[in-house]
Amino acid sequence: MDNKLKEILKETIEITKSLAEAAEVGNTSFLVVLVGIYRISFTTLRDIEYLSRFEETSQSILDLTRKIIEYGISAEYMLVKGKELMADRFKEHMIVEIHEEFELFRKTGQDPAAISEEHRINVEENQKEFDALSKKMQERRSWSGRSIDGMIEDLAKEDSLNEFDISRLLRAYVWGCRLNHANPMVTHSHLDLERLENANSFYLALGLTIAVAVHTRLTTRLIDESRLSVGSNIYEDIVVGIAEIHEKLNTLPAEG
Repeated sequence: MDNKLKEILKETIEITKSLAEAAEVGNTSFLVVLVGIYRISFTTLRDIEYLSRFEETSQSILDLTRKIIEYGISAEYMLVKGKELMADRFKEHMIVEIHEEFELFRKTGQDPAAISEEHRINVEENQKEFDALSKKMQERRSWSGRSIDGMIEDLAKEDSLNEFDISRLLRAYVWGCRLNHANPMVTHSHLDLERLENANSFYLALGLTIAVAVHTRLTTRLIDESRLSVGSNIYEDIVVGIAEIHEKLNTLPAEG
């Protein structure tokens, strides 16, 4: 099955490359953010394909799949909660993230404004922008006010994850998080060769399947939004290609 998944992965990249390289066809907040998200998903998928050519890269593949999941979930969350409002909030949260970076410098005894003249200007500009935000926005720890776990819960309650095999999606996200952090379960698997080989096989199948599934979902979302913006059925060839990818994924046996 691994070789078939790798073939599907390559086909997905070939089919969606032109969409990832295309300029946005409108300037609404959501469409602009969605184009950025899609390009990140595409380049990450391309990184996954490169890693899939080598042995023992499945842990990094599943880690990157988690990245695609987080962007995919964010796009779905925007659609459910009000796409333009949420997209504006997503963009505005950059001010908070930059401020948090400067605060980390200060908490470790460093002055971010003293690094360079350019840095000093950035610090001053960011402080003005940060002070202009509402108290609620300043204290928000994520762009949406919810963790990815929380967004997944909300989407599940809204029946907005029906396009996915939710159990696989959740496993990919959970294991991707474990692989991205210092984790006792992952560490323990490296102490036994047979256990590690089994884990790597599981990571690879899960990572490739979900990476393709989420990316194709983002493809559909971007095409729908682009069509809404221009008022015509553009990207028809990509739509046909994505339908073929879905058929191929559906014929694969479920991993254990």
